[in-house]
Amino acid sequence: MLAKSTAIVLRIVDFKESSKIVTLLTEGYGKIAVMARGVNKPKSKFAGLMQPGNLLDVMFYYKQTRSVQNLSEANLADQTWKIRSDIEKMAIATATLEMLEQLTHENEENQEFFEFGKSLLVWLHQSKLSPKYLFPYIQMRLSDLLGVGLQAMESPVQNGYFLNIDEGSVSGMQGSGMAFRLSETQAYYMELVFSGKKSQILKNDFASVEIKNLIHHLDVYIKHHIPEIRDRRSDYIFQQLLQ
Repeated sequence: MLAKSTAIVLRIVDFKESSKIVTLLTEGYGKIAVMARGVNKPKSKFAGLMQPGNLLDVMFYYKQTRSVQNLSEANLADQTWKIRSDIEKMAIATATLEMLEQLTHENEENQEFFEFGKSLLVWLHQSKLSPKYLFPYIQMRLSDLLGVGLQAMESPVQNGYFLNIDEGSVSGMQGSGMAFRLSETQAYYMELVFSGKKSQILKNDFASVEIKNLIHHLDVYIKHHIPEIRDRRSDYIFQQLLQ
């Protein structure tokens, strides 16, 4: 069957001399792998298109029982090239694409994950604001989409706030299981996310070490509830970005 869909390029792997196996998150078919034949040849119709973070309109020969589909046509669906010319945007995009690749399943349509990824990439391309401190927000949004989103709980805060891993809450009281005590900066960051004030995150100048630690805490939380999640290979970019 010849299928058509908008897609996000998640990952590419070289195959033989001139081809690539490309992992796509598609709007209509979920995550699929396609064979882009001859993409490395100078006159290939796919030249320049098979880049992680590109948004494409694709046509491919689809058979659900086949692990790799054959790509027939591809064209840009929207512009995202500015991401690759900005180290901060590239760091955020690369880490997000890696998480999307891990969190989605082959041949399983997930409109929410697709729309989140597409909207983020378009925003990164268009925005003039620095996304340097955006990743904890992305972790929390993906947790929501996974059905394991954190809950903000009202309680006394004499001892500060805690990220309670087992209970999935941010509270002024430490839970019965694993928990991280949040700094004032980290608690304020999460308060902005809970109240829907993403733009305020982008306008604040947070201490980088606070954001790095918050990313770690949220990774522990996600892995606790989704055990199959692996460490991100792209985290070395954050080590450079959040010095």
